[in-house]
Amino acid sequence: MLLTTLFFAQNIFSGKPKSKYYASAFMALLILVNGSFAEDASLSELLIQRVLLIMLAIAYIIAALKMLGSYWPVINKNPNI
Repeated sequence: MLLTTLFFAQNIFSGKPKSKYYASAFMALLILVNGSFAEDASLSELLIQRVLLIMLAIAYIIAALKMLGSYWPVINKNPNI
């Protein structure tokens, strides 16, 4: 965890345009790993469960946006057509 934190810290404070993405990725990593350090927690089980739940949430958002995109009314910008 120390090496991962140092990697993210180096990239967050590098001043590169992608540094904002490293900050978001590090926060996501902390959220994923934080609950796994409890006394009765199995690190691999909880980590896999959280990653799967995040993947399901992403799939749900993509499906909802595709459905909205297909049924959303399109405004005709050229009235002559």
